[in-house]
Amino acid sequence: MKMLGRMGRGGESRGPHLLALLALLALGGAASCGVKYSAYPSEPSIATLDAVYRQDREATGAELQAVQVVRSGARLPARVGMELQDGDWVETDAETRALLSFRMGYEVQLAPESHLVVHNPRVTLTRGWAYVRKKLEQVRESFRVETEFVIAGTAGTEFLIGSEPGDVVTVTVVEGVVRLEPTAAQWQPVALRPLEQGTVRGDAPPQTRQLPRQEVDVLHAPWAPACGFPRWSGSRRRRRGGSSSGRASSWESSAARSPGRRSRER
Repeated sequence: MKMLGRMGRGGESRGPHLLALLALLALGGAASCGVKYSAYPSEPSIATLDAVYRQDREATGAELQAVQVVRSGARLPARVGMELQDGDWVETDAETRALLSFRMGYEVQLAPESHLVVHNPRVTLTRGWAYVRKKLEQVRESFRVETEFVIAGTAGTEFLIGSEPGDVVTVTVVEGVVRLEPTAAQWQPVALRPLEQGTVRGDAPPQTRQLPRQEVDVLHAPWAPACGFPRWSGSRRRRRGGSSSGRASSWESSAARSPGRRSRER
């Protein structure tokens, strides 16, 4: 009885230590079974980096690092399939394009020498060009592309948007309707319809014009290379030569005139 009493008193003093030891053993056993624990819950992903292309072929190995992904000030190694979080910066070099797939059902193709910030359900395009496409018909949620002076919003369409030096933003609608509105109340919102282009310079109201289908074909051509980017889902004619008479970036113009692309399209 005396021994049991001593053990009881000792057991009371060692009780908290035994419980802590058992908890550690349980965690160790769970980890060995493949269960992961984290002291800090991870942020939910908004999109994924679905593809990286170097010119017109899929990038491999070190070429993937031509896409820069920056999170909270730190650069992350780019890889196909990596998850993107709110606030991530994505930037491409002069020969690389990136395809981002948003969980809400939209795809954003980022052109060479372009930069955007990922948000939900929107992106901020600070430089360059991007092509927005709804990939799921049942999606009803709107998606926005924001620039310094203009917001382009859509609830299901395809459009091209560029933010160029001199505070110039150009939006070309391929399918559906895009609503342009100022970031401040300088002018009334404008709805752009298929084959229509709007150009905004600074805080001035947009200048709009209707484009011939052939011109939209030329503008769209760089976004549908043989490497697998989605082609225009509308009934467009294949381009066999020709050039754009509209306002296009130097990247757009050079890509549309590429002899390699023309030879593939014949």
